[in-house]
This record gives sequence, structure tokens and C-alpha cells, in this order.
Amino acid sequence: MKKIIVFVITLSLLLSLMLTAVEVKSTDEVESFGETVKGINFESRRIYDWHDLDAVRDDLDGDYVLMNDLDEDTEGYDELVDTEDGWEPIGDYAYYRDVEFVGTFDGNEHIIRDLYIDRSDEGHVGLFGRIDDEGEITNIGVIDADVTGDRNVGALVGSNHATVENSYATGDVTGNRYVGGLVGYNSDGTIFDSYATGDVSGEEYVGGISGINRHGTVSDSYATGDVNGNKNVGGLVGYNSDGTIFGSYATGDVSGEEYVGGISGMNRRGMVSDSYAAADVNGGKKCRWTFGKDYRQRRELILQYRRCSDKRWKSYYDRRSFRCPVSRLDRRQESRYRRLQ
Repeated sequence: MKKIIVFVITLSLLLSLMLTAVEVKSTDEVESFGETVKGINFESRRIYDWHDLDAVRDDLDGDYVLMNDLDEDTEGYDELVDTEDGWEPIGDYAYYRDVEFVGTFDGNEHIIRDLYIDRSDEGHVGLFGRIDDEGEITNIGVIDADVTGDRNVGALVGSNHATVENSYATGDVTGNRYVGGLVGYNSDGTIFDSYATGDVSGEEYVGGISGINRHGTVSDSYATGDVNGNKNVGGLVGYNSDGTIFGSYATGDVSGEEYVGGISGMNRRGMVSDSYAAADVNGGKKCRWTFGKDYRQRRELILQYRRCSDKRWKSYYDRRSFRCPVSRLDRRQESRYRRLQ
């Protein structure tokens, strides 16, 4: 009898300890599909190879986390990327169907290398074709990308209507309209703490980080690649329409034919502050070091610098011309510029 009582008490204690262990599990270790993802405070589907990444399109409002780098040696590359058309972008636009990515994707500070896309007759082209609503892409790098599309083309996102944060891209991006080194079309979206270093080429609305910033925000970001296009071509943004650019800069060379600028080819009712361009800008009609054409509405402080005839770096702010002065150094503006560095 005593043995039975001891056994029951022991079993009860063991069950109590097991239940307690489950209840007090830290939110820093969340079990997802039988495994633990450290540092993630929500259940996220883990991505280990290109097949896992491709499966994201099957649940466009899910939460995902990248567990390791992906490249040409990772399983699934030959079937999904190294093909005639290359990678099929995740998320798209359809009038009668919800096909945009509206989930979260945490790159977990990993990189995706060797991305190849050749879809010159398609729109919404990038690793992600289109993200919308509450979608979010963070902490990811796309390295050595080779991306070609028609419209809304970017190495990371073709069309961004949500949030891209702490992300970057390198490699070449080519398209026709709305082409950017990181994001092709940024509409009501946010690009924060991100950058692009690849060369970008297109016809209209071509920018180092985004082809167009429409009612969106580009903040604490930069682009260093060369940008080539025809109309509305900018080192940072091709066309800034009612958008905000803050604390950002561009250093790549910019060339085009009409409305060409170091920061933006055209700034229409946009607000730009604490930002600058340091690049050679070449073009025909409406070519400027900062904005090819600026309607000068809601604009704050623009900092621009270039090498003048006296071979000294100068910074200058002038609401009327934005031309670089050659007679004297504006020390007040120079000190403001240095504080941004």
C-alpha cells in the first residue's frame, strides 16, 4: 500500500514539473513545426533552402524566417533559379485575386546570393514581386543579383506598398519603367535603414534605390551604384511624388536625357531633408545636381556638395538655383554637412 502511495505521489510530482516547464518557456525560444527558433517572438516558418523559399508563395500571409544563407550551391537552385526565366517572384498583382505578399519575412541577417531573374516582358519583378498591406521584409541582403524585368523592377521587391527595413542589394537591375536597385515602385511604402550598390538601367522612372517614391518614405538609406535612363532619372529616386526623403544620399553617377538629378529626377510636392547627392550628373533637358525638376513645395533643407572650380569641397543651399558657388566657402552649410557624416 505504501509503495502505491509513493508511486502516485512521484508520478504527480513529475507531471507537475513537466507542465510547469511548458508554461514558463521563454518567448525568446518559440517552437515552430517541432523545432525552436531562437530570438523570434512569434511562430515563423523556417527557410533552409530554395524549395522552402519557393513555398512562401503558397501562404502569402504567413510569417517566415531565413535560417541560413542561400546561394547557387543550396538545394533547389538548379530547379528554381538556374532556368531560362530564372526565379519566379513571390507575390504579384491581380485585380480580382489577393496574390500580394502580406506576411512577414525576416532574413535574420542572412544573405541570398546569385539571384537570377530574366523576365523582360513581366511586371512586379524581384525576389518578391509585390508586398502589400501589413507586409514586412527585414534584415535581408540580396547579393550579386542579376534581375531583368519590364516594369516595377527591383532586386529585392518589385512593388512595395508596405515596409522594407534593414535590407540591401548588390548587383545589376534592368527594366523599362519604375526600376530601382532595391525596390522598383515604392507607393505608400517605407524603405528604412537600407541601401543598394548595384548599377540600375531603364527608360523612365529609374533610381538607385527606388524608381519612384509615391506617397512613400525613404529614410536613412543610400545608393552608390550608377544609374542610367531616359526620363525621370535620379541617383536615389527617379521620381519623388508627394513622398518623403530623409537622412539619405546617393553617390553613383547619373545619366539621362530629361529630368535627371543626383537625388531625384523630379521632385513633385515631395519633402526632402538632411539628404545629399555626390555624383557626376549628365543629361539634356532639366539636368541638376540635386533635382532635375523641383516644384519646391514642402521642401526643407537640401545639402549638396560637388567639386567646384577652386578644387575644394563645398556645400551649398540655395532655394533658387542649387548651383555650386565658386567664390567662397559657405562655412555654415559646410558645418551642417559635416554633422551629417
